[in-house]
Amino acid sequence: KVQDYIQNRFALATSVGVYVTRDAARLNAINTEWQRVGQSADGVNTNVMCMEFSADGNHLFVGTTGGIRRISGLNLANDSLGLDRRSPSNVITIGTSTGTAGVVTGIAADPNNINNLIVTTGGYTTGSHVYKCTNATAASMTFTQIQGSGATALPKMPVYDAEIDYNDNNKVIIGTEWGVWSTTNAFTGGTTQWADESCNGMSHVPVFAVEQQHLRSTECFNSGFIYLGTHGRGFYMTQDLFTAIDENENNTTNSGFVSNLSVFPNPSSVTISFYGVEGKLEVELFTVSGLSLLTAKVEANEEMDINQLSAGVYIIKTIDSNNIIRISRILIFQK
Repeated sequence: KVQDYIQNRFALATSVGVYVTRDAARLNAINTEWQRVGQSADGVNTNVMCMEFSADGNHLFVGTTGGIRRISGLNLANDSLGLDRRSPSNVITIGTSTGTAGVVTGIAADPNNINNLIVTTGGYTTGSHVYKCTNATAASMTFTQIQGSGATALPKMPVYDAEIDYNDNNKVIIGTEWGVWSTTNAFTGGTTQWADESCNGMSHVPVFAVEQQHLRSTECFNSGFIYLGTHGRGFYMTQDLFTAIDENENNTTNSGFVSNLSVFPNPSSVTISFYGVEGKLEVELFTVSGLSLLTAKVEANEEMDINQLSAGVYIIKTIDSNNIIRISRILIFQK
């Protein structure tokens, strides 16, 4: 069930530009035909980080290290004469963007409105990492941050991908350095409110890919399902938009190792505290690659100063008086 003019179109970013083919799923194609639809002069070459087609297939949104480029006119021609940027007769137009900051890591196109986009950016900065656009087909696209504020704001951390629900574009789910987060008022205006959805079997692991099954059919059991690709914890699937399925995991082993440790606040910037344990704790903090950075002895519920650490993700190990080992991840954002 492939719509040739959209779903059989495949985009590939190379060091010299962006190429598109309609032959990606044609198993009987003898010679696959490629058209260079974007090139260095258009701002798309080695700096391309991600790409997303519009719902009608006429536009390709390209996320770069310096913002968004839109390659338009893909439905106006069928051959290299009209689609290849090196051809003097090409019908391709390029759109630029304003309002985003940082390296673009993910793009979500509204499946029901080609003018709506959600864009995510990476980096451990105090700036915003999620943006919306409501004029994605304009010559100059304008993006507005939707990081939120106050208690329902999204922590200042890398965001890797996003998906707009095909039933309600105000429902957006994003994959971050600290698990899965969601909002139900992405496009309504006002302050965007974010909620941590890393529960019911999901955990606070980096989520690099978020996809929704868009095929609406009574023959398709997974219509509307959300799929998540994580770093080191495999794939997750959920039937409900913001509810993850249970993991099949045993958190306790015979060696006295317990994987869960309550660390607060997390994400953090200056201090952290430990909960759910009693007495003195031997604390050791590691980089994600296993390098030991510091050790300390603290009382349970006592604050531990982490002001000397730079922004990033770390692993904390504690050993209590019963020699029980607990592990947790801690996200430290820029102070």
